[in-house]
Amino acid sequence: TVISRSPASNGQEFSSMLASLIPWRLSHCLPQLGHRFSLAACRSMHGTSEPKNSGLETVVDEFPCTFEQLPTPCFLVDENLVKKNCQDMIERCKQAGVKLRPHIKTHKTLEIAKMQLDDGGSGVCVGAIASTLPEVRLLASAGVQDVTYAVPVGNGHFLKHLVAIAHRWPATQVRILLDSEVSLDAVEAFASSTTHCAPCPPWRAFLKLDAGYHRAGIDITTP
Repeated sequence: TVISRSPASNGQEFSSMLASLIPWRLSHCLPQLGHRFSLAACRSMHGTSEPKNSGLETVVDEFPCTFEQLPTPCFLVDENLVKKNCQDMIERCKQAGVKLRPHIKTHKTLEIAKMQLDDGGSGVCVGAIASTLPEVRLLASAGVQDVTYAVPVGNGHFLKHLVAIAHRWPATQVRILLDSEVSLDAVEAFASSTTHCAPCPPWRAFLKLDAGYHRAGIDITTP
């Protein structure tokens, strides 16, 4: 929910409208006290450990605060609804008899990634997918055992960082994506090179296919 409040908004109406929404990122920072939150939570929400030059200098003294005092525009997440969506997806995969690798590129958070992977021990979730190197590091550092870097590798720059991640967190299987002979050649060239610091692990790769959008991937009719 994105909230943009005008100066004329009624605070009580605003609180009433949001009474059922508990922002998961805020609620994970400090114990919930009614609808009150902390400065640490606000810093987490804004992605900074210090308010310097963050635009928070004028509001930091106001925290903890109520819903109507939150600086807006403000992004809040209904934790229960997110959990339900994650479980619905897992249940659909169970019914279809397929495995699931949830993607974290939209939320980019470990908290929601854990919800996506919580299959109750059924084995439906077999790994996670990331679209940036920081996302791969986040998942590997949290102990996710199978992580796919979902951007076709085209040069050794990305492979060098993926090798470093694989060596730092050896319990995590880092997979890569190929979408052409060019990307395959790049992987082979990197593997035979001696310029990277750590030994290159055996790569496990997925082949990216064009699902019909003609945006990326190999055409399924390609020989």
